[in-house]
Amino acid sequence: MTMNREIEQGMRRHASAWIQLQDAVAHGENEVEREHLLRRAEAIAQPWRDSAYRPEWLYLQNLLADWRRAPQVMQQLTEQALDGDIGDLDDVEVRSLLQVRHLADENERGVEGWQRTQDAICELQGRLAGGICETAVRESVRFRLRMLDDRSTWPPQWLQLQLQAERDPRHVARQHDIYEQARQAALDEGERIQLSEAV
Repeated sequence: MTMNREIEQGMRRHASAWIQLQDAVAHGENEVEREHLLRRAEAIAQPWRDSAYRPEWLYLQNLLADWRRAPQVMQQLTEQALDGDIGDLDDVEVRSLLQVRHLADENERGVEGWQRTQDAICELQGRLAGGICETAVRESVRFRLRMLDDRSTWPPQWLQLQLQAERDPRHVARQHDIYEQARQAALDEGERIQLSEAV
């Protein structure tokens, strides 16, 4: 799948709204409200299904159905994709997997999921700053970082949390500590490797 980045970001915004409406249908108070929510969701989906980006949209829809059917399997698949272990997926497909995980997994879309992602981003940044010796590992870390830090895949709530957190000194200090610990661990690992190679 190849997509202009601006069009992809638009698709992601619409997919986020579409998924939220799909979720709201189950909580509709009556049949009239549920039907209204379904019509709103369809109004978002139909233009994408009728466009040149139909395959990308259907891929997102299928991922959502797969998450609802087999969340553990999809969690494993998403982790493998983030590790670069699924070679035939392109960046758009990996971002789609990640976006659907963020929106479909109850444990992922709230504050705890955002915090886990923030911690993972800082840890990966620290590892890179500390110097990862092996090229394959370094590239895998860079890929995972690029995917996790792509805010077009984030739920709308995460974007609000991020804005608030950037002004919170406790959050900034926590992220700095995670970064520094990961950086130091990478430096220590590099020294161990150099010592073992010298012997």
